[in-house]
Amino acid sequence: MTSLKRLTRLLLTVLATAAFAAPAALATPVDYVLDPTASQASFLIGENLLGRENTAVGTTNVVTGGVSIDGDDPSALAFQVFTVDVSTLTTDDRMRDGQIRNNILQTNRAGNATVTFAPASVAGLELPLVAGTTQTVQLTGELTVKGVTRTVVFDLDLEVVSDGDLRGTASTVVQLTDFDISVPRVPLVARVDEDVRLVLDFRLVAGQE
Repeated sequence: MTSLKRLTRLLLTVLATAAFAAPAALATPVDYVLDPTASQASFLIGENLLGRENTAVGTTNVVTGGVSIDGDDPSALAFQVFTVDVSTLTTDDRMRDGQIRNNILQTNRAGNATVTFAPASVAGLELPLVAGTTQTVQLTGELTVKGVTRTVVFDLDLEVVSDGDLRGTASTVVQLTDFDISVPRVPLVARVDEDVRLVLDFRLVAGQE
């Protein structure tokens, strides 16, 4: 066998091995929606309860939203509005739950039962997505609470499990006064912090409505 033939065969072998070893890029375009059975929205806020420092945590899995990703055309990235039904938030205290629903978020009033986030731009996202990889990105958009809208940035840790399964956590910190939210004074609570952390633990799945 000539040296040229041996070199050609070696190159073909290397290329074939690399093709099988490389992670698979996701098929495009792909429409993803939140899986409510594996997604949860939550808030965390510090408080002084009966003289004891505490972090109040409220959660709900009544969340909707989605995104369309075209790995061949990053400019075609399109988000649905993410919606959280805050009337279903629960903590470890029923009295606190009632205060949140009735006096703080006033979820019985028109438009207050949901909090929405409308993504406008994303920074740091590498496309096409590749199964088995992780990314850290920033998602900027409009957050609306009790009819007040502010621009916020969520830090998002994304895990590409497969071509139909994206998982991760998005979080940000906002101030109550930014959304004209006040916390009524109650005898057992000495202090409630101004900063509140908002978190979405999510699973986005492809091809579901």
